[in-house]
Amino acid sequence: MYVRKVIERTLAHKASSFLLAHNHPSGDPTPSSDDRDLTQALKAAAATVGVRFLDHLVIGETDPFSFKANGLLYGWNGKVELNKQRMEGAMAKLLITATYGYDNSTRAVMPFFVAKGAKESGIDVGIVLALDATVLVKQELRQHVKPYGLPPLNELFQFVVDHQIPVYV
Repeated sequence: MYVRKVIERTLAHKASSFLLAHNHPSGDPTPSSDDRDLTQALKAAAATVGVRFLDHLVIGETDPFSFKANGLLYGWNGKVELNKQRMEGAMAKLLITATYGYDNSTRAVMPFFVAKGAKESGIDVGIVLALDATVLVKQELRQHVKPYGLPPLNELFQFVVDHQIPVYV
């Protein structure tokens, strides 16, 4: 993962914020020292260009590890609770870019999984499929993408369709 590439893609899509999510094939969502270093480098780079780094999620067999919720992104160590009343009327926009195709099931479904969670949290979200990920719109391929520890792509894709989440190819 290159910090420069993440920031370039964020700016190319004119996003004001982003979040990073990746999986640990071992199933253990505990962040590695590389994950921690990457988070700090992304935080610094994002601040330099005026983009907000929302969170870094590590997906495993159990609940995802959130750098923000665990006080490792901005230093706060309390429990994250959304104040829904305060958030009503506030509209957030999240654009998720995917570049992995069906050959890596977990990476292929990650943008759809994050989009589902964002939509369920009331965040206005969209998905950009680029490079190898463009084939994920094909039904005959989607049905075979069944990642470890996450819902199958067909299920997530149906959620995206049902909730009218825009997908840009």
